[in-house]
Amino acid sequence: MLEEYDRRVIIPGSRSVNATTIPYNLSKYRKLGRYVIAISQALVTMGRLPHTNAADKWVQELYWPLWKALKAFGILQGAGAQINNQTPQGIRIDSFELHPLDGTLQRCQACAYIMNDALFQVCLRCGQRTNAVSTSSLQNFYRRSALYALPNSFFDDPYPLRAIEHSAQIEKHEARDIERWFQDMFHDDQHPNDYRVDVLSVTTTMEMGIDIGSLLSVGLRNVPPNVASYQQRAGRAGRRGSAIATVLTFAQARSHDQYYFNHPPEIVSHPPRVPALYLHNEVIARRHVRSLILQSFFYELFRIQQSSGLFNAWGKIGDITRYQAISKLRRYLAVNREPLLTRCMKVIHPVFTTQLKRWMKELADEVEQVVSRSEEKDSLLEQLIGAGLLPKYAFPVDVVSLSMPPSERSSFKFNGDESSGDDTMARDLKIALAEYAPGAEVIRGSFPHTYVYRSVGVVFTNK
Repeated sequence: MLEEYDRRVIIPGSRSVNATTIPYNLSKYRKLGRYVIAISQALVTMGRLPHTNAADKWVQELYWPLWKALKAFGILQGAGAQINNQTPQGIRIDSFELHPLDGTLQRCQACAYIMNDALFQVCLRCGQRTNAVSTSSLQNFYRRSALYALPNSFFDDPYPLRAIEHSAQIEKHEARDIERWFQDMFHDDQHPNDYRVDVLSVTTTMEMGIDIGSLLSVGLRNVPPNVASYQQRAGRAGRRGSAIATVLTFAQARSHDQYYFNHPPEIVSHPPRVPALYLHNEVIARRHVRSLILQSFFYELFRIQQSSGLFNAWGKIGDITRYQAISKLRRYLAVNREPLLTRCMKVIHPVFTTQLKRWMKELADEVEQVVSRSEEKDSLLEQLIGAGLLPKYAFPVDVVSLSMPPSERSSFKFNGDESSGDDTMARDLKIALAEYAPGAEVIRGSFPHTYVYRSVGVVFTNK
């Protein structure tokens, strides 16, 4: 259990033979010698030895009897080859045992060392006198840590700083609880020591529509890519009238981080880049044209029906086939060509005006291709968004999901509520390439409902 360089042996002598040996002697220069001398002085105080000269003689005569007794009781045992014609001795690590403490212990008056027993009330560490103390009165770090696990412990919260993850990996209702606990808002049956959250470990999208109250400190695990990103993340601290706020950024060992570590004003106080909207982007312009035309068409097609949600507003793939929607879309484009052209010109840059007719002509074929490779139960709107035909306002744009089969999901509860049944976790594409790769492990939930999932493969959805 101990490395070779950590092992020590003891042999009789006045000095160490090498780095691994401890000399056995009872001089005042050795800890054992100082303890035996302190015992002899206690014997004089007790009247069991007449004077200090007798105590010195007693120590000298104890040298070999003590050595033989330590070996006879098995405390010291042979440990390796001979050194200077002597067999080295050592204490086996499996000789040590743990026993419950009694109600009373001994504490040194000088160094405060705690002992289970003290011979003649002599401290094992420094040789001074000890006093008996009650076990319950001790404020020992290790003992206190062990007592935290006992029911109705009289000690305070054992965790002085509690950190919790807050990301898309956790259930929505659990995330709401975490946000509430972070703001020190608890239900009547929730003790702050059991539920409070001091530190939130979050992703960079934390700002989006989430209220976690006022922050005194923000820690960044790397230097953000630009000034705007730094200001957005660091700007969470010091709001709502906080007098003092701290932002700590850890610069990793890479060129980007190290550059700004040496030039901090460039990332902290330089003006951010002015946002730009590229109206000449054909891909974005064409998506908005499709959106405008299809929204108008499906409003006419399903105006009498009520959808069961936003993404079902345009119906399922099966509805498109059943209502012959593609053929109706072609007729709608032919009949309403001029009004649609007029409306589309209002939402795109004039440079694309000459291409509008071609875009409208190809629209029905584009929708038909998406329908042909989708399943009947799929939402048409979701499939069109996923195929890149419509604008995607979600953030981040490229999202990869990790799906867990229903048979593998755990039927656990959070605060008495059943799991929502959500069988997917989502990550940005760049992160998912590593975190969701086959063989990678993902942790979901928080203690005591923490589960580890392992990715086993990639599913091609043909989208």
